[in-house]
Amino acid sequence: IDKQINIAAVHLSINSLRERYIDFSVPFMDAGLLVVAKGETHNHADKFFFLSPFSNEVWYSVIVSFVLVTISLCVANKVSPYGKYGAKMFALMSCTCRKCKLERSLSLGKCRNHRKMPRP
Repeated sequence: IDKQINIAAVHLSINSLRERYIDFSVPFMDAGLLVVAKGETHNHADKFFFLSPFSNEVWYSVIVSFVLVTISLCVANKVSPYGKYGAKMFALMSCTCRKCKLERSLSLGKCRNHRKMPRP
């Protein structure tokens, strides 16, 4: 712009707007990289051949992790006041009518007068 720079090297795509302000040289190299590899030819008689990239221990640890995460999410849903079960319990415990207080003290029953959550 001030005619003080002789050369600059930058990865910049050329478009018509940039060509108005910048004098681009002819690109000397195209960075389109390709890799060609010969694939293995197997007769895939085994239905679970897609499991072969990892060892059995890795698959077992994936399954165990999945089960543990599922159980922990179910427990969190039961305990949290934002989960389905927790919201019902929170609504039951927060009702202040005399009948609900009495039922809670006796049997922790459901309030029939003030239903905060719909029944499933």
